[in-house]
Amino acid sequence: MRENIAEITRGRIINKVTTLEFLVDLYLAKYFSNEEIKRSELVYLVFSAGRVTFENKRLIFKYLAEKYNPGFIQNNPSFHKDLGTIIEHRNIFAHYPFTEGDTEGMLKLRNNFEIIEYSKEKLEEIQELMDKYIQIFSKELNM
Repeated sequence: MRENIAEITRGRIINKVTTLEFLVDLYLAKYFSNEEIKRSELVYLVFSAGRVTFENKRLIFKYLAEKYNPGFIQNNPSFHKDLGTIIEHRNIFAHYPFTEGDTEGMLKLRNNFEIIEYSKEKLEEIQELMDKYIQIFSKELNM
């Protein structure tokens, strides 16, 4: 993974996660209000303002889906785990430097030295998972 490829890949991953997170924001806002103005305010003042982490949104969504949208759970039984995986990779791409050499990947420097390898196949798998949930949430929102 050359540096320009790393930059493109990092940008693509973060862009897809940002899109997915925004769709989750819209879903949560839609649950809490039927009024367009109030939904917009929830998104811009609470969910998208950095006051609620994506991880916390994932937990809120899990609670609401289990209680009020069991069909979503039945159709997407691994969504909670999958969103956790997506968040984990987003954090890696947002915070860890790229390393190149015998092994290409992201350099994790927290409490130790570790290279998190990303093959072309693994990158495609991660992006396909993100695309899957972008489509699922878009459908849930009738977009």
